[in-house]
Amino acid sequence: MIKALLGEAQFDPELAEAFRTRWITPRREAAKEVLQSAIGNKELRPGVDLDQALDALYGGLYYRLMIGSGPLSNACVRGIFSAVLDGLRVRED
Repeated sequence: MIKALLGEAQFDPELAEAFRTRWITPRREAAKEVLQSAIGNKELRPGVDLDQALDALYGGLYYRLMIGSGPLSNACVRGIFSAVLDGLRVRED
């Protein structure tokens, strides 16, 4: 259903706005709180650009969904999540 909505939203500005307002924005705000908490707990680097981090996390998922390059399985989600967060973690050098 998300794939169909995303596709249709390309041609329907009202649908695109509703999708952003009702689906994307609430999830991004919740995810920002999680990332901010991880920064506060010193699990992620201070100064992480939260919007860029979320673009990296969600971008891989939506790309795979839209392009159909493979299944959007739990393993795929975990792999994308790990790859992005590994780059954001505090380094113990």
